[in-house]
Amino acid sequence: MLTLFHPATGQVRVRGVTSCPNVVLHAWLEAELLTILEALPPLRLLLVMDNLKGHTTAGSVVWLFEHGVMPLYTPLSGSWLNMTESIQRIVAHRALAGQTPANPTQLILWLEATARAWNADPTPFEWAGKRKARRERAYRRRHPLGGSGACTRTPIRRRLQFREQWRNWGLTIIGTENRHMDRRNLGRNRRRRPLDLGADETRRARRLQAARSRNAPRS
Repeated sequence: MLTLFHPATGQVRVRGVTSCPNVVLHAWLEAELLTILEALPPLRLLLVMDNLKGHTTAGSVVWLFEHGVMPLYTPLSGSWLNMTESIQRIVAHRALAGQTPANPTQLILWLEATARAWNADPTPFEWAGKRKARRERAYRRRHPLGGSGACTRTPIRRRLQFREQWRNWGLTIIGTENRHMDRRNLGRNRRRRPLDLGADETRRARRLQAARSRNAPRS
């Protein structure tokens, strides 16, 4: 099934064939594009195609540029970017719903009749909708990773950097020294203000040194 789809309007052009060599595809595509270009102003159109080798032949590309058509090719393994794949699936599913053709000719007639019925009330396509919303919700339930687009379903335990390890070690020492001071001189420590644990590392180091000097044994 040869398919030419316009997402903005939802119009689809379909031609049933028994085989699809480049000779058949390019002849049909050129005829359809000429019909489309007749109704367009000098500003031409963009044509999205799969990155098949037959779509990049010199004769086909030159003909497109001569008639003001810019071909855009999907990347490798990126056929899902071509909306024609979606409309082909819809048309084929409706044409074959609950019935089996007796021969290829009957199948061709069903596909083309289904395309004409679709064009009677077409539905425009766009890059959004419920499917995109579902993907966004699924992505929010996951945990993105740095360096790529990968993510995990459960958070990865982050290893502390040396600076964070030193900071936690300093807080632990300060807390230990405070407990020792409370045991040795409970009354005097009650009148003292507690250490400011929200200060930066330099202030914590100075306070730790001062606490050690106060509790050092006197000669």
